[in-house]
Amino acid sequence: LGDCGAYITGQSTGSVYSPNYPGRYNNGLNCTWKIEVKRWENVWLTPVSFDLQENHDWLDVYKGEPDSLNLLGSFTGKDIPGELFVTDYIAHLLFHTDRHDIEDGFKIHFEEFDFMSVECPDPGVPNNGYRTGNSFTVGSVVLFGCDDGYVLLGQERLTCQSGIITMKWNFNVPGCE
Repeated sequence: LGDCGAYITGQSTGSVYSPNYPGRYNNGLNCTWKIEVKRWENVWLTPVSFDLQENHDWLDVYKGEPDSLNLLGSFTGKDIPGELFVTDYIAHLLFHTDRHDIEDGFKIHFEEFDFMSVECPDPGVPNNGYRTGNSFTVGSVVLFGCDDGYVLLGQERLTCQSGIITMKWNFNVPGCE
C-alpha cells in the first residue's frame, strides 16, 4: 500500500510502501499505517528496502497503540533495519518527512505469525530421498536418507528446537544427489 497511511486488517501478509514508492516520497508528510492481524497472532515486519533522509525523515514502529512506551524503534537513513517481531496483533508505523530533501522511501513486508507455535514447519522430503518421522513438535527428531544411487548432502538427523520467536530445525533440510 503506497498511500500516505492505511488501516490494514484481515490480511495475513502484505507490504507497506512509502508514498510514490519506488519513486521519491514528498516533503511534509505524516503518515500512519495500522496493521491488525488476528487477535491471537503477532506481526512480523521485514524491511525490503529503506532510504530516508538521514536524521530529518524517519519511520517509527510501535507495538500496539503509538505511544512512547510501545516504541520498538525509530529508523532513518539508508541502512535497512533488521526484522521486527511485534508481539501484539497490532503494529503502527508512523512516517514523518520534513520540508527539505527527499529520498526513495521504503518497502516493508508484513506477515502474521504465531508466537506460541509449538511445531517446526514440515521439512518435506528431499527429491530422490525419504524422511522417517512425522512429528514436528519441539524435541522431535526426523531422519533423512536417499534412494539407492544417491548421496545425502547435509545432516541425516534434524531436531525441532525452540527458537527466539518460533520453532525451527537445528540444521537445513538435506538433499540427495
